[in-house]
Amino acid sequence: MTETMNDYLELRKVIQIILRWLWLLLLVALGGAGLGYVASKSQAPVYEATTTLMVGQVIQATQISRDDLLTNEVLAQTYTDMAVRQPVLQGVIDTLNLPDTWRGLKKRVHAELVEGTHLIQIRTEAESPEMARIIADEVARQLILLSANATQSRETAEARGFVNQRLDNLQKKIEYGRARLQSLESALLQAFEVGSDPNAIQRIQDLQGEINRLEELIDSWEAESTQIVIYLKDRSRANSLTIIEPAQASLNPIRPRTKLNALLAAAISFALAMGLVLFVEFRDDTLREPDEIQNALKTPVLGHIGKINGKSEHDRLLPALNPGSPLSEAYRIIRSNIEFKTAERPAKTIVITSPGRAEGKSLMAANLGITMAQAGLRTLIIDANLRQPMQHRLFRVANAAGLTEALRSPELALDHLVLETKIPNLFVLPSGQVPLNPTELLGAQRMREILASLGQMADIVICDSPPALGLADASILANRADGVVLVLGVGQTRLEDARQTISSLSLANARLLGVIVNRARSRFHRYLRVVNATSLATSATPRSSRRWQWLPF
Repeated sequence: MTETMNDYLELRKVIQIILRWLWLLLLVALGGAGLGYVASKSQAPVYEATTTLMVGQVIQATQISRDDLLTNEVLAQTYTDMAVRQPVLQGVIDTLNLPDTWRGLKKRVHAELVEGTHLIQIRTEAESPEMARIIADEVARQLILLSANATQSRETAEARGFVNQRLDNLQKKIEYGRARLQSLESALLQAFEVGSDPNAIQRIQDLQGEINRLEELIDSWEAESTQIVIYLKDRSRANSLTIIEPAQASLNPIRPRTKLNALLAAAISFALAMGLVLFVEFRDDTLREPDEIQNALKTPVLGHIGKINGKSEHDRLLPALNPGSPLSEAYRIIRSNIEFKTAERPAKTIVITSPGRAEGKSLMAANLGITMAQAGLRTLIIDANLRQPMQHRLFRVANAAGLTEALRSPELALDHLVLETKIPNLFVLPSGQVPLNPTELLGAQRMREILASLGQMADIVICDSPPALGLADASILANRADGVVLVLGVGQTRLEDARQTISSLSLANARLLGVIVNRARSRFHRYLRVVNATSLATSATPRSSRRWQWLPF
């Protein structure tokens, strides 16, 4: 069952990858088709001519034996092979004065035996239909010249004199014998007329014996002449080669096949592009699908946020967006999911971090703080990223003094460092000056005291921290906070980095509330159901008994 499910998930992933890159695959296929079409059009057209020869004279024969069929089959195969050999092709080149070698011509001449017959089909290719026809006819003629027909004609001419002389002698003997036989038969009749003369009876016996001997000689002469004639006829019939279909050329070129080449080029381009896409996608372990993220990390997904466009960082805050937009609704869903997740064990201090840089955690912390402030909560955002602070730029507040100064000078009053924003219920503690030892400052006892003091001033404290991988800052803050939210960038965060971050937070005894998928595709911008809301709400306490009073949305 598990194996079947894994196969289903892999197939689903492949389909999703193909659908995601379908525009590129179609574009590559269209480009391949165009290149195939142009390449085909640039090639010179090639025409084909076909001629057919028959081996033997089996069709004309009145009696066909098995030996005749076997002989013709062997001869047909032999002549088929001879048609593309040097003697035949060189003869064609010499006769037609072709500017080519016999090896070059061999590439344009094809001979094949028609299956189930004794017919040889010769196909030739040339730049024009007429030249293809001429070459095909000449190949057939050269094959006939080298066949047994020509050889036998010479041998038969030499032997025919002897045979004719022998047949003439036999014919003369037969004629002489028949004339002698007639004279003997006449003499025999005269002897019978004589009657009972003893000499006549002896004469009759002698004549009858001579007649019998003469008839036997005549029969033997006739049989010999008949056998010679039959032998010569059989010999010429079995080993003959005849053109039964003169060469005929096609009016349309056989190459290039422009449409087919364009189609094949498109198919090959599509297949290669798809193979490359699948290779890159399967080698790329960056997180892309929310379902994939939840299954791979075994961590609840609190919500999905699409890409927020804006000319500046300030333009990407929620007040600049339509309150009824899908992005605003997505942040409300995340706020609600955090409420469900912390219903039994409230988390007043939440750290927002990510595995690496530029994954959107600072903007996520700012907009999440705005959403909570809009719900009526007194919200404070701490810019705890003492290396590359961003919150003062997002909210356009001064950064002359902030968390760094509070950590270095315990005598400073925190309420003088916390700045009010233009958004009701929302306050910001900027980072202040960038220190040389941010890790030591965040790990000091003073940081615990600051978080405790700020917790008394606000309903919810959100800490924007540095990336979790490669730096100890996020793990230190996570250990001191009530909960951690991990921001993962679609197509940016690697699966292994996400797993390593979760492992590091676990070693720091941090309470991971869940992950937020940032820069999700537009199909997630529609109304999004609350992930795991049912299971979280089932174990939640009634709204009236919670410490946080969330406003309806």
